[in-house]
Amino acid sequence: MQEEFFITRLTAIFFSYLVGALLVERIVEIAVAVLKYFELKFKRPNWNLIAEEMRIRFERLYELQSIEPKAHKALDMLLWNLITVVSESGKRVVMTDLIRLRFYRMTSLLITFLSALFLTFMINYDFISIVVKAYPDILKLFDPRPYQGLNILLTAFALSFGVQPLHQFISRLEKRLESKTQTGGAQ
Repeated sequence: MQEEFFITRLTAIFFSYLVGALLVERIVEIAVAVLKYFELKFKRPNWNLIAEEMRIRFERLYELQSIEPKAHKALDMLLWNLITVVSESGKRVVMTDLIRLRFYRMTSLLITFLSALFLTFMINYDFISIVVKAYPDILKLFDPRPYQGLNILLTAFALSFGVQPLHQFISRLEKRLESKTQTGGAQ
C-alpha cells in the first residue's frame, strides 16, 4: 500500500512536469517555424554573405594566431569545426548550411530556456517545492524554501530538457518495479 501511494504521488509530480515540458516544446516548435517562415518570406538573413564574412574573419584570426601553435589549435577546435568541413583536397571549407544549422540550434536552445523560464515565472511553477511538499522527509536533507529564485531557475532548466529524460526515467522505474515484483512473486 505504501509503495502504491509513493508511485501515485510520483506520477502526479511527473505529470505536472510533463505538461510543462510539452508546452515548452510546442512553444519552441512554433517559434522556430515562425523564424523559418520569415527567413523564406523576406529572404533574410543572407546565409552566403554571412558565411563569406565569417570566412574572412576567421582567416584574419588565423593570421594573428599563427605565431603560437597552441592558440592556433584551440582556435581550430573551437571555431572552425563549428562552421567548416574538410573538403576532398584537405582544405577547410565554410559551409553555409552548417552556419544556418548552428544558428537554428542555438536559437532554439535560447528560446527553449527563455520560454521555460517565462512559464515558471508566470504560473509560479517550482518543481523542487512540489517534490518537497509531496515528500516532506526530504526537508531533513535539504530545505529549498530559502532558495525560491534558484528553484525556479532549476525548474526552467529542467523543463528546457524536454520530455525525453522523463520518459527514460519512467521506463527505468517501471523496469525496476517490474523486476522487483517478479522476484517478490517468486519467493
